[in-house]
Amino acid sequence: MLFGLCFSQVEKDLYGKWMGVDQGEKGFVTFYPDGFISFNFGSDNIDGKNFIIPEGDFKGKVGQIKYKVDFSKKTI
Repeated sequence: MLFGLCFSQVEKDLYGKWMGVDQGEKGFVTFYPDGFISFNFGSDNIDGKNFIIPEGDFKGKVGQIKYKVDFSKKTI
């Protein structure tokens, strides 16, 4: 029980900027406490709170990206 309490993960552990590599290109994902997320890959910057859709059927409309984490599941 003590081991589980000491090493259990909580949502606040996600907050902040995370770096990753996709097809050789470095990118960043930022998790915010209010449930929003932003992405930065190369010259693409997507603000999850106020993203203006640049093309397609919804061009010019505002999009939002939020996350939800289920810590009752084990991660890989």
